[in-house]
Amino acid sequence: MLVVDAIISRLWPVLLLLIAVSAQHICNISSTELAGLESIYNASYGLYWTYNNANASEVYRYWSFPASTGEPCSKPWLGIGCSVVSAGICQIDTLKLSNFNLSGTIPPNMNDLSHLTYLDMSFNEIYQQIPSSIFSLSLLNHLDLNTNILSGSIPDEIIHSSNLQYLDFSANSLSGSIPKYIGNLTKLTKIDFKDNILNYTIPSSICDLSLLQTFSLNANSISGSIPQNFYKLTSLKFLNVGSNLISGTIPLSIYNMTKLQTLGLTYNQISGSIHSEISKLTNLKNLILGKNLLTGKKIVLISFLTLNSI
Repeated sequence: MLVVDAIISRLWPVLLLLIAVSAQHICNISSTELAGLESIYNASYGLYWTYNNANASEVYRYWSFPASTGEPCSKPWLGIGCSVVSAGICQIDTLKLSNFNLSGTIPPNMNDLSHLTYLDMSFNEIYQQIPSSIFSLSLLNHLDLNTNILSGSIPDEIIHSSNLQYLDFSANSLSGSIPKYIGNLTKLTKIDFKDNILNYTIPSSICDLSLLQTFSLNANSISGSIPQNFYKLTSLKFLNVGSNLISGTIPLSIYNMTKLQTLGLTYNQISGSIHSEISKLTNLKNLILGKNLLTGKKIVLISFLTLNSI
């Protein structure tokens, strides 16, 4: 017995040290955030997730419920990024769930994850509507839901996401109009709505997005004309509104968008001619105008020796 006591007395400091070190690596999230994660897991059939073909050695990082508040950020679980608030306290700020084999729906209580800045659920099989609760995430700056089976309209509540910089809803089945006041999201640098069934017109408020660099709206059912005040998009480099029902002429203001590198207007009902002012677009490399009602000759384009396509 004395020998056992002696061994314990010698090992006790080591055990205490191991416990202290282990405690330092435990970072707890709130019970509300944990509930938000469990809702995502249940609504999108988490038992069948493939975790973007993660290595077998990472099985211990798979999501699993019931769980303690210390598990998601301490392991951390695959697809989760956390920030440390204080000793032992974390917040979930990133969810990268692209190509995880998510199906089902996005749960209505996404606002439980109130510290999210980055959300990527692309390349999955999520269906039904985009819940308006996503747009209650006031810190969100990156939202990518491309290549799913989402339907319904884009919620008007999107205008509350004032920190959004990157917005990609492409390759879904979204319908209805582009929210009228999307121009309130003045930090946006990318909008990608291509390959949906959106209709009505391009809202003029788009032109208030002075930081916008990419605007992709091709392969929808957008009608009306190109807004005359597109010239206000002074940062725009990529514009593709091809394969829609857009009519009218190419506004002269487009020729003042000197940073444009790609201009795609093909497969519309655009008429008139290409103005000589196009020579101002010295950075243009891709000009895609075919299958419209344009008149005149392509001679005006000869000066664009750097063009990859016309």
